[in-house]
Amino acid sequence: MILSNEYADFIFNNVDAILDQEEYNLQCVELAGYRYGIGHYRLENQRLDYGRFPYNIMPKVYGLMDQTSLEETGVIKIQRQPYLSLRGQGVMIGFVDTGIQYENPIFQNEDGTTKIFSIWDQTLQTGSPPNGFLYGREYTSEEINEALQSDVPRELVETTDELGHGTFLAGISAGKENISEDFIGVAPDAQLVVVKLKPMKENLRDFYKISKDAVGFQENDIMMGVKYLTTKAREAGKPLVICIGVGTNQGGHNGEGNLSQLLNDLSTYVGNCVVIAGGNEGNAGKHFFMEEENKEEYETVEINVGDNESGFLMELWGNNPNTYSIAIESPSGKLYPRIPVQTTSTVEANFVLDGTKVFVNYGFVEAQTGNQFIALRFQTPARGIWRLRVYSTDTFERSFHIWLPITNFVSEDTFFIRSEPNVTITEPGNARGPITVGAYNHYNNSVWLHSSRGFTRAGVVKPEIVAPGVQVYGPLLNEQFSYQSGSSYSAAFVAGMCAMMLEWGIVKGNDVSLDTILIKNSLIRSATRQSNINYPNESFGYGIVNIFQSFQQLV
Repeated sequence: MILSNEYADFIFNNVDAILDQEEYNLQCVELAGYRYGIGHYRLENQRLDYGRFPYNIMPKVYGLMDQTSLEETGVIKIQRQPYLSLRGQGVMIGFVDTGIQYENPIFQNEDGTTKIFSIWDQTLQTGSPPNGFLYGREYTSEEINEALQSDVPRELVETTDELGHGTFLAGISAGKENISEDFIGVAPDAQLVVVKLKPMKENLRDFYKISKDAVGFQENDIMMGVKYLTTKAREAGKPLVICIGVGTNQGGHNGEGNLSQLLNDLSTYVGNCVVIAGGNEGNAGKHFFMEEENKEEYETVEINVGDNESGFLMELWGNNPNTYSIAIESPSGKLYPRIPVQTTSTVEANFVLDGTKVFVNYGFVEAQTGNQFIALRFQTPARGIWRLRVYSTDTFERSFHIWLPITNFVSEDTFFIRSEPNVTITEPGNARGPITVGAYNHYNNSVWLHSSRGFTRAGVVKPEIVAPGVQVYGPLLNEQFSYQSGSSYSAAFVAGMCAMMLEWGIVKGNDVSLDTILIKNSLIRSATRQSNINYPNESFGYGIVNIFQSFQQLV
């Protein structure tokens, strides 16, 4: 059921209510945190539809958020300072991503044994899954060490990272020093625990109209991966840093989604630190915002759709107390008239001359946020300018946001004609508790043009800090090294710094109450701020991370 495309996966945030819902006839339920459950429903030739299944229970799909840096942020000083000498010893850093190429020597100790505590590969179904989990294959450190002694390690431990994203993140956070390549991770003595996510199911790919070549992962698999990380940290008795380098434009961008709430809960646990990439959507043109007095009958939103776009999901989120309805105009000039507000059925707007169908669903009161949302799913959209007429049914100030999918899920040529770069932090980066990290260029102290910008739709300051994310040096596959840019690499940077702080506080006993909130506040207070910028700032948050200044304040 977990693996089969004949079953849909649903996320419930009230475990007791799952088994009571006879309409879903759930035959398999997994627990993902103390209040979340994953249920699997046999579709029986049905198609996923918001009219049949509520928005909040359907998994969102997340995509990847693609040595001077160590000096600029104070890492080298902390590693080499005799009194501190912090390198992540006794701390775990966990990744839920594309896996890891475990054979790389930077993931080995000086004696050649692995730095990896365990790997859960969700894509492999041979062998044993982790205890308490129902799918995938777990490899322990003992099995990895045995493989490392072999001439053909992959025959013993099959898992690897085909894409390299997870390997790069792990290397930045905790890679061992490689003198010949002039490389060292932020916390090179930290232990790693790794989850390799399985790809999204085809039924979800089809529902969200995501192209076949796009790499995407289901929210419920990420949640189970996070559960695995916390389980392993408890088993080892070590503090844990969770690094999330994936994101999505789905949801209300106020941190109220299922994954966001799970990470928010974990950020309050002593000995845990949750770090999330802010996203790379600042310059992508995927966000529209309108706020003005209701002077006209409707607001026109123009979307340029590029060539050969297979489809996409677009979400409109309205701020209370107004309610909204829409009409759609195609590039050929065909107008599908205003669709009245309704809460249950799916409206199929068929544009014959354009060869396009648009499936429209109204969520009058979305369960997690209390806001109205409108989902539009475009199937084979025609190239050109599409126009959305947005009507408000009340006389209050009109204010709404619309998001297209993240750049990895839709072409660069599909964007809003009048886009808004702010409020582009991807979920789950809008969650209040975790540390959300933006990317800046440490070569000239400027914000990276593509880094997503705050604040959240609720006005919460995100990102809190920025870290190096432009041309960051790290490990590629097959023991190569090169430069990459992206906010996920900024998050990995900060994850290593958080491991340093947990080593100082929890492992060495200087502050055994450390959690995400306390670490975040310390990073905020010590951040480097430029005199010509007002803080908090939508691009920089509270400033550039500086771990050396953090410890200067602590000790």
